[in-house]
Amino acid sequence: MRHSIFKQQEENSVPHYSPRACFLNEGEVTVYEALCKVFNSSAGVFAKVWLAELVARPKPDGQNPAHWRRVQRRRLDFLVCSESDLEPILAIKLETELDSRKRRMNGPDVLEEVLQDIGLPLLRLRIQYEYDPEDLIKKINFTMQENQQNRTDTCQEPPETNAITTVTNLATSAALKSALGFWTNTKEKYRMRTSQRIPRETPDTGK
Repeated sequence: MRHSIFKQQEENSVPHYSPRACFLNEGEVTVYEALCKVFNSSAGVFAKVWLAELVARPKPDGQNPAHWRRVQRRRLDFLVCSESDLEPILAIKLETELDSRKRRMNGPDVLEEVLQDIGLPLLRLRIQYEYDPEDLIKKINFTMQENQQNRTDTCQEPPETNAITTVTNLATSAALKSALGFWTNTKEKYRMRTSQRIPRETPDTGK
C-alpha cells in the first residue's frame, strides 16, 4: 500500500526544468554561423529539422508503419531553404569520423533513402570547430551539382533552376569577402578556446 502511494506521488510530481542558454551546442553554433555567412541573405538556415516534416506520410494502402516510425525518428542538423519561398534546397547532416566509418560499413540509411526519393541533396559535414568558407562553398556546390546530375540520370524532374542558382552563385565577391572575414574571426576564437582548454560537448548527430 505504501509503495503504491509513493509511486503515485512520484508520477504526479512535476520536475523542475531550467532553460538552456542555447538549444545548439558549441560545435553546431559554429556550423550555423558559417552557413549564415556563406549564404548571406540568399537563403534561410534552419536547425534541427525533423525528416518527417519534409515528406507527406504514405497513404494507408502503401504504408509501412515500421519504416514510417524510422522516418519520424530521424532529424537533419540543418536545412537550407530558398529565402523567397522557403523551398528546401539543401539538407546538412553533421558526422564524426566514427559516424562516417559506420555509414560506409552499413550503407544508405533511411535518412539518405528518403532525401534521395524527394530529390533533396544531402551534405554530410564533418564536425569541426572552424570552417574555411571557400572549402564550404565548394562542398555545397559539388553536392548540389551531383544531386542535379543524379536526378537527370534517373529521369527525375530536376530541381528548380533558381534553387541551383542560389547556391552556385555563392562565390560572388561580396559573399566571399563576408565569409572570409568570418573565417578570420573564427580562427582567432578557436585559438583562444584551445589555449584555455575548455571542454566541449560532442554534437548530437541524431543517430
